[in-house]
Amino acid sequence: MEKTCAKCDKVIDFDTEAYTECACGRFFCEECCVGTNTEPGKSCYICTEEARKKKVKLNWTPETDPNNECCYTHTMADTPFGRFLLTWKGWKEDIYCSMGFDEMPWEGSQYGFDSVEDAQKWAEEEYARRLKQAYEEIK
Repeated sequence: MEKTCAKCDKVIDFDTEAYTECACGRFFCEECCVGTNTEPGKSCYICTEEARKKKVKLNWTPETDPNNECCYTHTMADTPFGRFLLTWKGWKEDIYCSMGFDEMPWEGSQYGFDSVEDAQKWAEEEYARRLKQAYEEIK
């Protein structure tokens, strides 16, 4: 049986050559395995780089004035694990220290953002970091 190395495109003869298979199903010849994360059952460097480049984009609601659901100016983003609820005192000039997450998909809160954009960026990066960490732990 023959396959092609995912890094150098060399044809690998499984009967006579050493090779490694990534958890994603990619195959690597013996030369390309050296110095890369291509242990059987682990993510190869290609998977690791693809995961590193992927950005998580949450779907945020429009900025909303205080209402029955929340007594502060707010925006929300739902995830399969819970929601992010970003709140701030929109009626004040200086929102620093009052802007933060009253709810997150995990326990805790986070405050002290300078802008809605900074807070949303932090949430997306933290969410992506936790997803990647969970994925690595279950592999």
